[in-house]
Formats: sequence, structure tokens, C-alpha cells
Amino acid sequence: MQNGLKLYLVRHGESANNALPDAQRVNDPLLTERGQQQAQLLGERFHQKATGELEPDLLLTSAFTRTIQTLRPMATLLAKKPQIWTELYEVGGCYDGHLPGQMIGAPGLSRSQLQERYPEYIIPDDIDDNGWFRLENAETHAQAAVRAEQQAERLLETFYGQDIVVLCLIHADFKNLLLQQFLPDQERLQLANTSVTLLHFEEKVPSVVAINDTQHLSAELISY
Repeated sequence: MQNGLKLYLVRHGESANNALPDAQRVNDPLLTERGQQQAQLLGERFHQKATGELEPDLLLTSAFTRTIQTLRPMATLLAKKPQIWTELYEVGGCYDGHLPGQMIGAPGLSRSQLQERYPEYIIPDDIDDNGWFRLENAETHAQAAVRAEQQAERLLETFYGQDIVVLCLIHADFKNLLLQQFLPDQERLQLANTSVTLLHFEEKVPSVVAINDTQHLSAELISY
């Protein structure tokens, strides 16, 4: 592959919320057993460089537990220190409740909790002991769209023009919003857990190398 920014966008493994009705969901779920298997196989995919996979130079993740847990096997296998980018969180953010008008913001993990549980992760200065989510209520879709635009700009401002491979471990809805920023004609996708998308930025509008790829998973491990 030619030089330039290569950007992986990867969805987290199956979380406890993925298998629950809205009324039973919690604000920051853990991975299920299947999600942990998916995360391990994802890490092995990049460690073994399956089908010519590129090894990431930099690993980024949201501050949600399910993304941090998903990235951990890969980080261990590749001997890299992942960085948390706070604004890569899922559409809606961290909140309790499920009925419109009753979805109340929750703080998420605090800095001390992250340091204790995931000492190998680089935590940004904007996360303190009050947690990382700042909105009083769940984020609206309009707010999420603005955030996706801002994060797409941040990724390009930070990495465009470099010969670098960056992997973002993120969430299905926010991944769709990011893809629409980079690829305006891209339709919304049903993204499998730990599915891999690779964009190559020789120009500001990227070429798609892979999208929603699950080659590391057996049929019984594919979930949404």
C-alpha cells in the first residue's frame, strides 16, 4: 500500500447491552464472554497480520469500558500503550434510562478508576475524578453529528500527511457518523462487533480498503 494515513475504524466486541432490551441496559456495560472471544481474535488478527493486515502505529479508544476491554488483547500482543480519546464515545454518551426525556447523563469512569483498572492506558487531561461525560442528559443525534464532524477534523489535522497507521476502537453508531464525514455518499451500515474498516488517505477523501470486515470471526461469533 502506498504512503499516507491509514485509518482503521473498529467496532467494540459484544457488550452486555447488545443482548438486552433497552429497559435493562446499563450506562457502561462490560463485554460478554463472546465479546471477550471476539476481542482476543481481533488482537490475534493484527498480531499475526492476517491477509497482509497492517500493524497500527497508534491505538485510540473511547473511554467506555467495552472499547477499552476490546482493545486490551491487541495492545498486549502488539506491546503498545493505547490512548483514550474522550470524544470518540458512542452516540448518546453515558446515561441512565431509556425513555425520551428521561435519559439522564452519567459520569462514566473517573480518572482514578481508569488508572486503577487500566494502568497501561494513556488518559487525557480532560478526564478527572468527576468522570468523562459532561452532559446532564443523553446526547442528541444532532449533537453527535457535530461531534463526529469535529473528531473527523481532529483525526485529519493530527495525522493527515503522515505515513502512519492509526486504529480507533469505537462504536457502531459513531462509526457510521464518522464514515459519513469521510465518505459523504456512504449509506448507514449494520456493523458487526469487532468489524474492521480501513481507509487510506492519500487525499482528504479516502479510498476504502476494507469495510465491515469480520474475517477473524467464525460464523457463530459474529454478532451485532
